Amino acid sequence: MSFSTCVVDGVYGRPAEGVPVRLYGMSEDHWRELGRGRTDSDGRISSSLDTSSGWALVRLELDLDAYFSTLGMTSRYPVITITMRIADASVSQLVSLLITPSSYVTFQVS
Repeated sequence: MSFSTCVVDGVYGRPAEGVPVRLYGMSEDHWRELGRGRTDSDGRISSSLDTSSGWALVRLELDLDAYFSTLGMTSRYPVITITMRIADASVSQLVSLLITPSSYVTFQVS
């Protein structure tokens, strides 16, 4: 299964480049880090997950403090944590976010 995130900066109306992102999977009642990185110039970050591991839950953490501080702003939401249930591991997952210093909206496209 592929898992990707697309982050758009709602202040400037452009992709949010450089947002630190961590991806976790739930395994045996604890979270295990599966990957980390920063969004690219298109506001995207992608990862391939081993579907044989049976990740029923995944969690994204996005560090908005790190992103907005580079723009001279303070975020009301320092870290956004999104936990998702994976119903069908054969389907690629895309989580999209629109962020501002005082709000965020997320939705999933699969």
